[in-house]
Amino acid sequence: RDTLKSSYVARTVSQAETLILQADAARAALTYPTAIAALGNAAALLAEVEALGMSRDAMKARTNALWDLGDLLAVTGDSGAAMQRYLEWNAIAIGRVAEAPDDTDWQRNLAVSHNKIGDILSAQGDLTGAEAAYSAALAIGIALASDDPDNVIWQRDLTVSYNRLGGIQQAKGDL
Repeated sequence: RDTLKSSYVARTVSQAETLILQADAARAALTYPTAIAALGNAAALLAEVEALGMSRDAMKARTNALWDLGDLLAVTGDSGAAMQRYLEWNAIAIGRVAEAPDDTDWQRNLAVSHNKIGDILSAQGDLTGAEAAYSAALAIGIALASDDPDNVIWQRDLTVSYNRLGGIQQAKGDL
């Protein structure tokens, strides 16, 4: 049974990886509907087998697929569907950080999901919601940067969060 389970997980992850490659090719060719379908299928496959146990890379592939899917949906004007993917990603990231609170990759993944949610809320005119999402990302960024001040990725993430919060403050008229 364990061999069957392992084989099922490996084949499903492989199929999802193939779909992600197809999505990348479709995105490069600007055939967004094909890329969206492939990423949606890949994310669904990875969700199906995650509880059975999969590698860290496959777990990251799932959140990356949701990230890319949300971005494509936003680019094609479907902000509601983009928000759903970002919220799904955010929920997964919250769980992963809860399971491994010292894992900086999962913390960053969570922070980026907050920023993406903030982007959609800002575009929809919910400045208060966007500010809360960006502030959540900033709090994670501050913690990561203070623990490792020489990490340029953490510094970049801080800049992104500060810029987004500054944009919200400007939109609110708080110069």
